[in-house]
Amino acid sequence: MATCASKSRPPSRRDPTSGWPSRIHRAAPATPWPAPFLGFRRKAKFWWSPADTPLILPSSLRALLELRRERGAALAVTTAILSDGSAYGRVVRDGEDNVVAIVEARDSTEAQRRIKEVNAGSYAFDLAALRPLLAQLSPDNAQGEYYLTDVVGLAVAGGLKVAGLQLEDASEMAGVNTRADLALVHRLLNLRTIARLQTGG
Repeated sequence: MATCASKSRPPSRRDPTSGWPSRIHRAAPATPWPAPFLGFRRKAKFWWSPADTPLILPSSLRALLELRRERGAALAVTTAILSDGSAYGRVVRDGEDNVVAIVEARDSTEAQRRIKEVNAGSYAFDLAALRPLLAQLSPDNAQGEYYLTDVVGLAVAGGLKVAGLQLEDASEMAGVNTRADLALVHRLLNLRTIARLQTGG
């Protein structure tokens, strides 16, 4: 299994080689199968989690990987329920609870902005399915950026299944972009540690 984490500014039309999609594409092997790079095999799994979300639990990531395997999905993504989704991408599901799209806030309709389930940012991929999906990404959106979230819609359009793991604690998706964010995450981590120590006696 490969892991990859990076924090970067989103790519623009003039800078298509930066950002998460490009970094994931470069981390995935470019050689024919069986690929020697990082020991990838045909059925390799690829896990992606942003470096600026330090509260995500190992147990949640294990559950994400297991959900993708159980559902036979090309990819699985973590989600969370927020009363105010603000700028987060909204998670759209079908009648069978499969994720069919993640719509970024700027590109969402009024109805989609009322959705409380949002993208929490961590993904588990089947590597064989991932690379062709990345190759199809386009900056044809309101911000002119390459969205990693677009791989969800592309996978569904290609007949692939996408699963969503709803986090029990939405604080796991807390990101650090400012000093205020860092202070908040520090406080939440302290509270988590204290609770664990108290429970453990």
